[in-house]
Amino acid sequence: MPSRPLAFALLAAATLMAGCFESTKPISPAGTVPYDTAVLGSWTCVPDPPLRPQDKATLTLRNIDQYQYDATWVDGDKTSRYRAYGSKVDANVVINALEVAPSAKWFFLRYKREGTKLRLAVAQDSEIKGGYEARKMDDLRARAGSDDLFKPFAVCTRSK
Repeated sequence: MPSRPLAFALLAAATLMAGCFESTKPISPAGTVPYDTAVLGSWTCVPDPPLRPQDKATLTLRNIDQYQYDATWVDGDKTSRYRAYGSKVDANVVINALEVAPSAKWFFLRYKREGTKLRLAVAQDSEIKGGYEARKMDDLRARAGSDDLFKPFAVCTRSK
């Protein structure tokens, strides 16, 4: 079931993840999907599936305006910042995320809230069809609800 935009700005970590699909453009401009208040705050995230118990990162989400998130991802001694927002694609919300860094590219994720947990899934480059970026973006839009395209990345638990 599609989830609301959690602009997990997520997932800052997603760009750190090898194999995520990146684009020079977002799916759509910001301003159509309001931010999800339930995801604001700090989260402790582990890889999904888990690799080692010590692999943890902290994700902090704040709203910038009524549509956009500011996300900070702290993984050991590396801190990354992202801007993110949701795009409605049919019945799905896909998060557009861009690292606040020179020459950064957009990446795309979905999230699902399960009680006190937040599950993040990232669009995988190996699953995108099409040779040119425009065709790949068409495929991303066409399969926005596909678990074959969006693979698990992290499970986060609200920090205390």
